[in-house]
Amino acid sequence: MEDARSIAQDFLDRQGEATNSGDVEATVGWCDIPCTLESFRGKIVATTEAEIRAICATFIDNLKAKRLTHMMRRCLEAVYNDDDTICATYETRYIKTGTS
Repeated sequence: MEDARSIAQDFLDRQGEATNSGDVEATVGWCDIPCTLESFRGKIVATTEAEIRAICATFIDNLKAKRLTHMMRRCLEAVYNDDDTICATYETRYIKTGTS
């Protein structure tokens, strides 16, 4: 079985690229339903495609409003919950016009 951390990092890189490009549909394509998102602000569970699309669109709009030009993500930890599910913790750093 492939290393959970490598899989999670690949996902973060590809999904982050879609998000940073501003492509809502491509970003949604990387999300499974239900999709659980946890941050310091709390936990959100999107149970429909409309909910995940709204979350992705809002997130992309916020990146654009802040004029963030790059998003660097690093997987800190990842484990298999079962054969088909990986749970991962990661950090994201944002860069605006060449400065972090």
